[in-house]
Amino acid sequence: MTPPTFLDLRTVLGDPEREALCLEFHEDVYLEAFPVADEAEGPDTWLPLLDPGRPIPPPAPILHLIVARDGRGRVAGGHIAEYFRESGVALGTYVAVRPDARRGGLARALLARGIEAVTADAREGGRPAPIVLWEVEDPSLAPIGPGSIDPWTRLRAIASLGFRRVDTPYVQPPLGPGKRPADWLWLVVHESTLGPDAAVPASTLLAFLHEFHRALGFDPSRVDGYLAVERALAGRREIPVFELPRSP
Repeated sequence: MTPPTFLDLRTVLGDPEREALCLEFHEDVYLEAFPVADEAEGPDTWLPLLDPGRPIPPPAPILHLIVARDGRGRVAGGHIAEYFRESGVALGTYVAVRPDARRGGLARALLARGIEAVTADAREGGRPAPIVLWEVEDPSLAPIGPGSIDPWTRLRAIASLGFRRVDTPYVQPPLGPGKRPADWLWLVVHESTLGPDAAVPASTLLAFLHEFHRALGFDPSRVDGYLAVERALAGRREIPVFELPRSP
């Protein structure tokens, strides 16, 4: 079997090629993996952030869309990783692999390349390697859309990739007009990006949450549920992490 090839669409200089690969990932891979509208984005959001020739200043993140192509040149999977320059934190927003390409280590390979990309962003800006956060559905609260992956299956996959849950309540800001905050998610962190204390600094997490909301055009204090998150973090120096459950 021909091994996959990987390409960060941020490095693709031609707009038509970048757009074509972005659309292929969205249509052939992403939509099946993320059918819940309030959790989903699309090329209209990603493409402006992928053009290195027209950089967007903070709080907009530096965005990487890394695609994996199979031996026939088709997009078999992809991973979106964002680096937030003010807080120095990275967020892996999506990883998706075509069903026939799963169980071969492709998600792990995409994750590794995403961490490499955001680490390079941090180094270029004179910052240390960032902690890498992801979001994952709480299996007891996850909305189930047509074709949704079983939330426990998804959680086990995320745990096997090396993520741990951050011990804080979390509400994802609305991802666009007409969308609602997602209060059914957990915030998780990749263990390889934690410091020796294996905890997330509360001040860093708060700075990231503010920057994330502002990047999406929201005042966090006006987003339902956010102030409860801020209160839970107030007065804490470090936020511990713990293993993700793998079964009900």
